[in-house]
Amino acid sequence: MIELIRGVWDEFLHNRELRELQKKKASDLAPLGKQLDEAEDPKEEAFYAQDYFAVEERFDDRICALQAKFLRAKAERYLLPTPSFDQNSGNWRELHDGRWTLSLSALANLRESISEYERRRRERIQSWFLVVSGLIGAATGAMGALIGLIAISD
Repeated sequence: MIELIRGVWDEFLHNRELRELQKKKASDLAPLGKQLDEAEDPKEEAFYAQDYFAVEERFDDRICALQAKFLRAKAERYLLPTPSFDQNSGNWRELHDGRWTLSLSALANLRESISEYERRRRERIQSWFLVVSGLIGAATGAMGALIGLIAISD
């Protein structure tokens, strides 16, 4: 139960941080996008486009690193394998600030394995719930029958 609460809390914090980062990205890109739209000659447009895409790329790197950190922590909590660091494996990519993070394909694979694990876990819990609720129903029926027999015999 504590693990469930911790998982929900971690996901809440991750989603909040992700939303804040996405809002910051949108607010930082808005004036650059306006300058890009208002550019009149191709040189000016290229200058603003370079700034716009550099800022966008930095935010995308931060978002990707945040997602990778969250998914790796979740996989480690579930004891699922995560890609070991190897620059040549294709599972890692270098960010613009020199840090390394999981590649998009590695993130997709990790997300898929986490989803599969959670699906199996949920199905196991649901099957136990069905068994327990069936036993409770059977016990209730047996008690009703017993009470009925006692009432008839009196």
